[in-house]
Amino acid sequence: MKRLLLIEINMNNLIELSEKLKTVTKPQQRIDVSGEVSYEGINKTYRKHKVQMDLYKTFISITIHVNSNLALAINKPDAMFGYKVPFQMEDSPYPIFVSASQSSFVKDENSKKFLNEVLVYLKTLELSDRESAYMYNNGMRFILLPKRDIKEILDSLIELIGKNAAIFNAKSEQAISKKNIPDNLVSLSPFLKKYAIADDSTRAELVEAMGAEKKKVLIEVVGPLLGEIDRYLNSFGDRPLTEEAMLIGNLAELVRVLINVQ
Repeated sequence: MKRLLLIEINMNNLIELSEKLKTVTKPQQRIDVSGEVSYEGINKTYRKHKVQMDLYKTFISITIHVNSNLALAINKPDAMFGYKVPFQMEDSPYPIFVSASQSSFVKDENSKKFLNEVLVYLKTLELSDRESAYMYNNGMRFILLPKRDIKEILDSLIELIGKNAAIFNAKSEQAISKKNIPDNLVSLSPFLKKYAIADDSTRAELVEAMGAEKKKVLIEVVGPLLGEIDRYLNSFGDRPLTEEAMLIGNLAELVRVLINVQ
């Protein structure tokens, strides 16, 4: 009974967060390396950043998609990416872990400055031993307790990113590479740039403006591949998605909307 109550409270917190972000939660099935499963989440372009939030039983995961040379873990090691070698950083309030190759750690002063600011911020949050942060080349992931004010934390992190624009390239549009798309999904590549929309409101506007013939084509081409798309996205587990995978996921969301409004 206590566990069911906790899940209900966490879900209510996620719904409240979705309302603050002017979006909705979506059903999903993402398996974390800890073994926990997320059945509800939020995907949103917020303040010009792609943001993904996944609600698990005991924590919420926030991923902000950015590009940088950062590759490390804070407070807990990351076994999947091999960030498990302790790194000594002066005055760090939390342990830091990097890969076996120290070259994976930050090399420039701008990156070190940003990392210091993140550590100071996490200290103000009084990060618990159940919480952690991970820096990947294409994203920053934070594992937090669901009871926290997630929107306030998200806004603060985006402010930190904005203050350190020298090490991020969040606005750049990466070229779509067919070699990064599975053979069974390569037929989707012509639709990705125009129809792979992450933001819910922008997607709704596109659907509204789309002609009947174009809707029909998208449903006929993408619809039969939705199961394969789900399997492809699930194959990443809790690793950050590639740019192509994110776009394919966004395209699938749009086509599901088209199917539901038929």
